[in-house]
Amino acid sequence: MRAIPNFRWKRIFTLNVDDALERAYQTASAPMQEAISVNFRDVFFDNHNKQSVQIVHLHGYAQKPEDGYVFDIKEYMQTISDNSVWAHVLGNIIRSEPFFVMGTSLEEPDITYFLADRDAASDRSDRPPSVLVEPNPDPGTDKDCGDYSLNLHKGTALEFLNHANAKVPNRPTVRDIIHDNLGDLIASGVEPSDLAIFHSDFERVPATAQQNTMGGANFALGHSATWADLQSDCDVPRGPEANRLSSLVKKARALDTRLLLGEPGAGKSTILKRIALEKTRDGFICFWRRSPGRIQLPSTINVLRTINKPSLIFVDNFADHTTEILELRRLIAGTNVVFVGAERTYRFEHVRRVLGAETIETCVIGSVGLEVAKRLITSYIDLGLSETKKGEEQALARKIVDEQIAVACCRIINKFAPIEAVIDRSITDATEKSRRCYLIVSLASHCLRDGIQYDVLSRLLKGYDVERQMDDNSPLPVTFGDVGDFEMVVPLNETISSVVLKRFAAGNRDDVPKAFVEIATAIRPYVNLSSIRAGHPSSRLASRLFDYDEIVKPILGPDEAAKFYSATQKDWAWNSRYWHQIALMKLDAASVAKSLVDKEVLCRAAAQHARHAKTIEARHQFTLTTIGKVLFGTMEILSRVPPADLEEAVNALALAADIERQKGRTSVHPYLILFEGILTASAIGAVYSHSQRQKINSLSLDAVSSFPKREDIRNKAERVRKFL
Repeated sequence: MRAIPNFRWKRIFTLNVDDALERAYQTASAPMQEAISVNFRDVFFDNHNKQSVQIVHLHGYAQKPEDGYVFDIKEYMQTISDNSVWAHVLGNIIRSEPFFVMGTSLEEPDITYFLADRDAASDRSDRPPSVLVEPNPDPGTDKDCGDYSLNLHKGTALEFLNHANAKVPNRPTVRDIIHDNLGDLIASGVEPSDLAIFHSDFERVPATAQQNTMGGANFALGHSATWADLQSDCDVPRGPEANRLSSLVKKARALDTRLLLGEPGAGKSTILKRIALEKTRDGFICFWRRSPGRIQLPSTINVLRTINKPSLIFVDNFADHTTEILELRRLIAGTNVVFVGAERTYRFEHVRRVLGAETIETCVIGSVGLEVAKRLITSYIDLGLSETKKGEEQALARKIVDEQIAVACCRIINKFAPIEAVIDRSITDATEKSRRCYLIVSLASHCLRDGIQYDVLSRLLKGYDVERQMDDNSPLPVTFGDVGDFEMVVPLNETISSVVLKRFAAGNRDDVPKAFVEIATAIRPYVNLSSIRAGHPSSRLASRLFDYDEIVKPILGPDEAAKFYSATQKDWAWNSRYWHQIALMKLDAASVAKSLVDKEVLCRAAAQHARHAKTIEARHQFTLTTIGKVLFGTMEILSRVPPADLEEAVNALALAADIERQKGRTSVHPYLILFEGILTASAIGAVYSHSQRQKINSLSLDAVSSFPKREDIRNKAERVRKFL
């Protein structure tokens, strides 16, 4: 026990119910990490701080006797059948990550249960082996190790740890790793725990040269550009767009936002990284957002406040973090920080609604154009990745001049065949299992650009070797995303995946709905109120996966959408946002219903679903804004304004705005929904009481005061006051 704290662990699972391991950490003179005790009945939460390690007690914990204990196989199997989240997490880890088994044998029912789910497909070539430490192995042990792809170490746990210590005596500490990333900031006086969390969230853009072992070939085949790729100039310069964004950043004032917009595959991430590298060379302190989870505001604020030089925060997939950035911008007022991001064009409206247009300037990137197309072809010839001959660049460049850069690169590699033909061939050449894998990954990435956790995907595709599909020569290749601590899987080519997803949705109506349900079921154990607040990737994926207006309806259509929500109700009915989306689905159905009777029935159902969400989270701003949106929507559809509904809608939105203020932040959503609703209701004859007029007027003044630079808010508030 005393040797374990001398090593750094990602997570520890124990079958012991005592606190001996915790005491070993407490009494160690210089433990690598601090212990966090977790019992098998605790809700899932991820550890964002590398300075600490979770010790998960699978059979119960003596310090939590009220949770009970697991003493025999019958009780353990009951725990499994009750969907114990930590048992689920362990099962996923055993399938997808390297691990050590120490101090127990393979005859333990817990161990054999999880190892039975492990197969040859679980053994990855890019990861170290998993190890069984056994002092008294027999021939059966050797066979089991072969069956479960385990390496056998003959000896006790202490002997094994001493052996590891002798092999690697000078192991890097958490502080060493943080220093490698953040450099001199580690001496800034910030608490070590804040630095550790900030380190998990952000990568400091390197000012020194990074080693490039691949010579740009990986990048040319579709992988994300590394800092070394860009320092070696493996990218093709995108002159006008990159120069405009760089100029916008240079002219930005403190707390402004600069955004690069474009379609999937336009090259946004590469240009954003290129600008980050250039600004670092210019003397700015630049940070690259690398975690798919929510930005941890307290730690980020404490670090940024200590920096006296101009700083740039680069955020790819910007729309996923607008709420945190709005809050961060307010809390670091007075600092010289500018936010620079990239996002798909269709999501800019969401960014604008949250942050306001006044502090945002944008740059749009489009097709490659002739000069970039010629340079692209030349670079592929130089890398030996194209069959094009020197001198043919000009003629062939005209074939790809109007393409996004990801499509242009794909066509160069495929002898300039039309992209539809490339996709047809890829789908035809892929196996059924690889098509299913690609569909799941594409759908997840469409919802959350960071993709899906590898361990979740591995569990969904039992017996399938996902690693084989990470070969660049795979017909439908996937790869690991560049997202820090999490292993997230994404399509290798974002543009191809978007087209494939649309093709599957239009042509095979069974596969896509099934993928929706499978993902929802697989990520359920990771999603709870705590992980939602922390912004765990599976929680963020769930939020988008269930989004009726932006995801479910456009891909599945209204009929399949209803089936999806019905199929997932058992697992997700606890979640208020699940009912928000059903309410919006019913409202949408009411808007296109033919008869007045159907409209009325659907409107009543929409309102009741929105109210049901309130029974789950009565004082949540999203619940209250949904009630307001649905009630004003029913008024518009039915062309009447019931006084009780008007009162409920106004009160709900007023309370939503008040809750936001109590939490120390402001959100534009309650005000916009209120103003648009009032304008609609007034147009169809709404009559307001004196108290309602006072409340609405007060809210309009609050909105203008809270968002002084928002011209759209000011205009709507003025129109509302005129109506009143």
